Amino acid sequence: APPAGQAGPAATGAGPTLATITVSAEADSSATTEGTGAYTARSTSLATRLPLAPRETPQSISVITRQRLDDQGLTQLTDVVQQTPGLTLAQAGNAGSDSSPIYARGFQVDNYLVDGVRLVDSNYTDIFQTFDTALVDRVEVLRGASGLLNGIGSPGAAINLVRKRPTATFQASVRGELGSWSWRRGEFDVSGPLNAAGTLRGRLVAAKKDNASYIDRLHEKKDVLYGVLEADVGPDTQLHAGLSWQRFDATGHARGGLPAYFSDGSRAVWPVSASAAPEWASSHREYSSLFGGVEHHFSPDWSLKATVARSFNAYDEVIGYASNGYPDRLTGAGVGLWAGRWAATPRQDAADVQ
Repeated sequence: APPAGQAGPAATGAGPTLATITVSAEADSSATTEGTGAYTARSTSLATRLPLAPRETPQSISVITRQRLDDQGLTQLTDVVQQTPGLTLAQAGNAGSDSSPIYARGFQVDNYLVDGVRLVDSNYTDIFQTFDTALVDRVEVLRGASGLLNGIGSPGAAINLVRKRPTATFQASVRGELGSWSWRRGEFDVSGPLNAAGTLRGRLVAAKKDNASYIDRLHEKKDVLYGVLEADVGPDTQLHAGLSWQRFDATGHARGGLPAYFSDGSRAVWPVSASAAPEWASSHREYSSLFGGVEHHFSPDWSLKATVARSFNAYDEVIGYASNGYPDRLTGAGVGLWAGRWAATPRQDAADVQ
């Protein structure tokens, strides 16, 4: 430092000045979770129809993303339910049964949507529990009343299954699984542009599963096929159309468990593999859908979206199982035997404009 009272050396001049750089970007508010690698969604419109961030949504919601579905191997809706806060699967029978209802806030869930369109299916909504997630981008769950979105229904929760859409760039994947009790599952997914301009895009998803179980006589099969086309017919208008088909079959299928107590009041202890159902007890479920829609953007804040869909369901369940009562420890007498069959082929036509 210079001595007191003396000035220091003169400054040699200021350094070079760089031109100001301004960076601006528009926030990505897309609700699509595929490819983000995240366990959270950027936005969801399940509660209000508006694309709001989860923290802006005025109701309690959860979104199970594509990344989480893959990481945890959640292959059907009941798997997702067991990983979703606030939902409870009261399981009494095997998959493909109506004896394992889903509950939220004390009410049985009967509000199911696919791509935001409500499905009713003659009030037999348990058919959606075996819905396969191979064709799903995400599963959105709204806890609490959803009258703004659904109209009539229980106030427990609404579950929205959002299907995958074509991608702007080519991608393809193959996934295979092997496990105990002859568990075999394969998935195939290919997506991308179909013309040089990228204005026409397509996607095809297929899956197949075949497995036995640690439960005696239980055997399950599942087949899934999904295809969708998407076209830009103008700078602000987009069309899409597709089809979805799933089939689920189970044999040795039990709708309930074995009795918990013997007639003398002692606890009945059964082998973990013991089943209440014979080999001929079965469950067949088939779900197919033809759908299409148009979306037009008038401005950054206003758009019109219209969707039409025709859904076909078929279910045929043959039940026979020993479940209630208190059997004699020595003779087995006293067990209640249940047998029955129900089958139907409901169809639903839906139109949704927002």
